[in-house]
Amino acid sequence: MSRSGLRVVTTTSATALFAALVSVWALAAPAAAADAIFAPGEPIVTGFSGTVPPADVPSGADPLDLTFIDPAGKSVIIQQLEPDGPPAGQLINSPEVFSATAADVGQVFSVTLDDAPETSGALAPNIYVAATSAYGLNLVVPGPDGNPIRSRTGAPDATFMPGQWGAAGGAQGYPGSIWKIDGVTGEVTLFSTIAANTGAGLGNIVYDTASAQFFVSDLDSGLIYRLASDGTILDSYDHGVTGRPVAGLDPVPDDGSAVDITDPSFSTEDPSTWGFTQPERSVYGLAVRNGRLYYSVAASADSDVPQIWSVSIKSDGSFGTPRWELDAAGLPSTNQITAIAFDPQGRMLLAQRGAATGAYDYAQLAQPGASAVVRFKREFPDNPATPGAWVADPESYAIGLASDGAAASGGVALGYGYSEESGDFSGACGVYVWATGDQLRTNPDLDPPVEGPTAVSGLQGMIKSAVRPLNDPPTLSFFADYDGNTDDATANEAGHVGSVAIWQVCEGPSAPATPDIEPPDYIPPPDFVPPDHYNLTLEKWSAPHFCFDAPGAYWCNYTIRVENTGTVPYWGQVSVHDYLPANPPGATMTFWPQPPWACAPAGPSAETCTRGPVFLFPGDAVTLHETVQLPKPVAPGVCS
Repeated sequence: MSRSGLRVVTTTSATALFAALVSVWALAAPAAAADAIFAPGEPIVTGFSGTVPPADVPSGADPLDLTFIDPAGKSVIIQQLEPDGPPAGQLINSPEVFSATAADVGQVFSVTLDDAPETSGALAPNIYVAATSAYGLNLVVPGPDGNPIRSRTGAPDATFMPGQWGAAGGAQGYPGSIWKIDGVTGEVTLFSTIAANTGAGLGNIVYDTASAQFFVSDLDSGLIYRLASDGTILDSYDHGVTGRPVAGLDPVPDDGSAVDITDPSFSTEDPSTWGFTQPERSVYGLAVRNGRLYYSVAASADSDVPQIWSVSIKSDGSFGTPRWELDAAGLPSTNQITAIAFDPQGRMLLAQRGAATGAYDYAQLAQPGASAVVRFKREFPDNPATPGAWVADPESYAIGLASDGAAASGGVALGYGYSEESGDFSGACGVYVWATGDQLRTNPDLDPPVEGPTAVSGLQGMIKSAVRPLNDPPTLSFFADYDGNTDDATANEAGHVGSVAIWQVCEGPSAPATPDIEPPDYIPPPDFVPPDHYNLTLEKWSAPHFCFDAPGAYWCNYTIRVENTGTVPYWGQVSVHDYLPANPPGATMTFWPQPPWACAPAGPSAETCTRGPVFLFPGDAVTLHETVQLPKPVAPGVCS
């Protein structure tokens, strides 16, 4: 079609939308009004909850045999970052504002947020964390006196150590469990369980606002599960069988490896016995971008180099067409990519984590010193001489003050920029990169040396433009410790910190006043000639398929997606026009996110939203969210 057109394959007028809601009548009650447990910009960090040493050690006994997971230890911590000046390599104050213990959630790595504020008017999003074996799998058996003692191997009477999987509210946690932390009340509940997971645990979990659903990677089977907004398992996607053949690779079905803690062949010190699927189908990191679910794979068929793939998300939320994106070559190791994030310019950030060690002394829980945080950017225009659409060589961030800058521990997120004027993190959205890492301030050869503690494991924050050779070593960064323990006795620890997520509010009165002035990374060169024909498709659907019962109104949410369904890349603006019918009177509509969209009235009950210019490869899409508020009382059958 011509460059001036927009083909609409699924149009739904406001009147038809309201009528369609009749078939999905259901109302979700809002949470009671209260202060939220956290605020925008405060990082949510996961990590190992720590241990409880024995009070008394019988003669001849090994103290480690009586050293257990601390059930009161913190597996999730939300911190308030308090910089004391511009970034200068300093350790900043980071008081805890909320935490969840191992007794509640067990050991967790991945963390994500939903969109409760935008879709239901909640004061904060809810937090979701997933069970992990990243810090080890620990067993206990009855000792000679009947009290529990650790076991290095499986045994007929072995059980997982308390604090391994969590038990909030009396629920029984498992290796495939996902826990929900209410963003307003802090209540912890069991959200869902991937029952087929026998012990390897889950990789990553992400929430897709467009389809109002979750995706979670299962390290046991290699499957990506799709979960409804209430935690119901909908279906799964098998990269080994479905994804690989798209790139001409042989399918690799799951080998059926499983954990049996009653079998002596299981070893807490040998991760190869923990039931992980084969590397060629092992999916870990996840991220949603432009209508696609991006995911990392541990290795290809003929190389240990990790890969990035994506699969489209259809309008009904189901899995669509997979696509190979890139081989993550040029990293300091072949360690697995455990987190994926995208900055506002569309660059893809990847974080590695060292392999689990099964260390019996709980010290180095992951292999240290060889994990990076890198970013890839799109080729534009596409280079036909390269196999993919991404620049092959990534840019990298120096993580940790050590000379190799490879102290990452697997988490990465974007947050607000640092404001020199106010001396806090109130700058533009997505300007700072926060990565988790081990021993971040350790470098005895640094000249001049840093002041204060060096055994810092937690967060490193820096402006997103500070890729090498800039900020190497990263003395123009902030550092924050995870648990407040920076004693020299922790200097040998590694892998105790997990992942990170940050809630950002980028529009409305509470959004930062300072915009991100960095332009898109893929501005066309001066000689770029856009194609004469392209094909964009607009679809609109309700997500989730019910309305929220909020004070004074029903909140009904819709997703509008414009996808490049053609065969050539699209570069240009995207505009969407929508309107409300006359009935019911008093209905209003709002659109988000703004930015990157800019919406303005186009009549008494109509708006036009524009974004761009945007760059969409075939199969990529941009998403706009709409919330319609229907005043109470409303005629029966009008809202659902």
